[in-house]
Amino acid sequence: MKATTIFTVLVAGGLLVACTPQEKIHPSFGNAVRHNMSIHIINPTPEYSAAQQIPELDGPRAAGAQGRYDKGEVIQPERLRTTESNTR
Repeated sequence: MKATTIFTVLVAGGLLVACTPQEKIHPSFGNAVRHNMSIHIINPTPEYSAAQQIPELDGPRAAGAQGRYDKGEVIQPERLRTTESNTR
């Protein structure tokens, strides 16, 4: 009987705490998480400059690329950089 009463009081207390209003949360709560998410999420629709345009891939172009791959004569891409730097 005593264990049942203690258990009932603990459960009721837990439910009462869960129902308290959350008005005291600071307005900037969660800003760090949203900031970190915005840094790590890649733009799904990036805008490229004219120099960065990706060429169209049609049938003959794809066949040529596959043929070069099969022969081991792959054209190496240009080295890409994420930042412009004067030091090399």
